[in-house]
Amino acid sequence: MPVKRALILEAWNSFRAAVYPPGTSAIQLEECRRAFYAGASSLWDAIFKCLDPGSDATKDDMDQMSAIAAEFDRYIAEMGRKAAEESIDFTRKHPRV
Repeated sequence: MPVKRALILEAWNSFRAAVYPPGTSAIQLEECRRAFYAGASSLWDAIFKCLDPGSDATKDDMDQMSAIAAEFDRYIAEMGRKAAEESIDFTRKHPRV
């Protein structure tokens, strides 16, 4: 697979298109973009702090990646429940990039 040069930007653009309606203020978009990139940066740091040394993935590495994926899935489910309680349409799921 070719290297994606702007993977986080692509994820932000996808998220922005799925979540924010046209007409969202530039200030809100910028603040949300900052939070998005801060979250991406924090995840990047967390992943590299918990992975075993070396270039090959270990079982522990794969278990950690599965735990991170499960955490995201729990968060998405929680947001879906909250959206249902507030009658918000949460059917457009943000695709994982």
